[in-house]
Parts: sequence; C-alpha cells; structure tokens
Amino acid sequence: MVEDIGDEDEFSTTMKSRAKLLLTIGCMPVFPPSRRDWSGNFVKLSEHITWPPENQKALTPDQKLLVTKHTAMQLELKKSPNVVPHRSFLLVKYNFLFLPGTKIHLPHKKDQHITKSRYYNHEVLKQIALGEIDDDKFLQIMERCFPQRDRSVDEIIKQCKYIPLRLKNTESQ
Repeated sequence: MVEDIGDEDEFSTTMKSRAKLLLTIGCMPVFPPSRRDWSGNFVKLSEHITWPPENQKALTPDQKLLVTKHTAMQLELKKSPNVVPHRSFLLVKYNFLFLPGTKIHLPHKKDQHITKSRYYNHEVLKQIALGEIDDDKFLQIMERCFPQRDRSVDEIIKQCKYIPLRLKNTESQ
C-alpha cells in the first residue's frame, strides 16, 4: 500500500526495479526482452552459438541484422524444428540479441501494428525503469501478463542475466 512507503523516491526506485526485472526477461507477446550491452560480454547461447560474434565491431548495420536473424532462426528451429517462425515475431522475440548499430528491420505491413504495440509497451517500461515516468498502473498490468508469457526463450535469457540492459537511447538501437 502507498501508506507503507516512506517517500516518493523509495516508491519510484521500487517501480524502477520492477520495470527492469520485466525488461530483463520480457513478456512476449506483450513486450520483448530488452536489448543488452554486448560490449566485452560473450555468452554461450547453445552448444554451437556464442553471442555476440567476435567480429561484431567490424560488421555493417546490415550484416548485424543478418547475423541476428540467422542466430535467432537457429535458436528457434532448435526448439521447434518443424515450425518456421514469422520473421517479424522472431526478431521481436529475440530483441535482446540486437547489437548496437544494427539496421532497423521494418515489419511487414500486416504485422506493423502488433509489432509497434510490443515496442511501445517496452518503451513505457523502459521510461519507468529510467525514472522518466511514474505509471504504477501500467506496471501492474504488465506484471499481471507476466505469468502467461511465452517462456520459450527463458533458458537463453538466463544465460544473459549478467549482461547489462541497454536502456539509454544513446544511438540507434
């Protein structure tokens, strides 16, 4: 309850940490897991995939998008070999793999509204996590969605738990 909380800063910090937890794991299909700061960090995502690629700084924005698509597809097909996922959903689901400077992937026209809504939800949570806005009602709604989320990338997300989130908009993400 609000009466139990001493001051607004304590309340905001609590909201910030709750939002960061949601952004760390994601809640697909409502919002994706947040992008990570891959500078100097490497994670073994599967037996044959280490992320990010060693040559990431030499890759062009288009090559970064291509390697992200390829890696996401490999990880997804390992789980469900007989199901080819839709590219727009796949890239949102594996949003946490995007490297800084990756070319923006525009969703197919028929997917643009649902894709935008996922990113808009993510953006509001990001603003809460950064302390830019206080919206506990929105945060509570997102938390209520969390138990029903798609858990198919949870094991991969666990591998990335020590990689810091990339929340600041310092460059094209």
